[in-house]
Amino acid sequence: YQRSGLEAIYPDADVFVRGYGEQALVELLATDAPRPIAGVHWAGEDDRGEQASVELSELASPFLGGVVDVAQHRRFLRWETQRGCPYRCSFCQHREADARPVRRRFGETRIEAEIDLFARHSVRSVAVLDPVFNLGEHTFEVLELLRRHRFAGRLSLQCHSDAMRDPERFVRACAGLDVRLEFGLQTIHETEMRAVQRRQSVERFGALIDTLHRNHRSFEVSLIYGLPEQTLESFRETVRWCLRRRVPVIKAFPLVLLRGTQLAAERERWGMREDGATIPAVVESNTFSRSDWRAMA
Repeated sequence: YQRSGLEAIYPDADVFVRGYGEQALVELLATDAPRPIAGVHWAGEDDRGEQASVELSELASPFLGGVVDVAQHRRFLRWETQRGCPYRCSFCQHREADARPVRRRFGETRIEAEIDLFARHSVRSVAVLDPVFNLGEHTFEVLELLRRHRFAGRLSLQCHSDAMRDPERFVRACAGLDVRLEFGLQTIHETEMRAVQRRQSVERFGALIDTLHRNHRSFEVSLIYGLPEQTLESFRETVRWCLRRRVPVIKAFPLVLLRGTQLAAERERWGMREDGATIPAVVESNTFSRSDWRAMA
């Protein structure tokens, strides 16, 4: 995500890879001298700022190939069915760094074989790493495969309310599965959404919550405190909004300015100041003080 100045940030590194690294790393391991490789920057040479791409259909499955022994890790696994995110939130590193958003999906043959493996080994919990799981028909295809193979473990799915065009259909597709849905609300306030390019319909989010309650579905909602334009009172209003709707689990995270994101580049615009933690959080801005931030925390 860092567009320039890599050597200054990592002075001991010889080689840098931007983007998805699997295939670029294979090429690096096959060479003994600097040469042009898409997405690779060699320290001391001109930095072209390129992103490495990857062809998902050519990647070996770590589960099917035995790199990750499913029998030994049946308590908990991390799994992905697709990469990329169509949304443009300025605080997030899932945002495509140099082009229009592109979704890349693993093939159905691989996904089904992995599901069959998980089911046969009675994997108890799977965290799905897709930035947004509920995008298009792919969602329903994967859920149907999980049902068909009688996967009985817990599934944690990161979803976006605005992508949930037909909540009732989605809930039906989850029938028979132990699903935990995770939604990032972040804030209910239009000014704060606009500041971080996280536009979503609060009305649709509320209707979705009603549907989940009606169908007795397990879910949680995450918020961010320390957003630009946010105040202590506006954060309280967002929390109250969740409490009024009986959200069963609310998780609040401090804003972190991730390297290379648009929001990190705009920190002066919002007067953002960070603490000195190992992973620094934004603790002051033009609209909240450090004591406000502590109250939010």
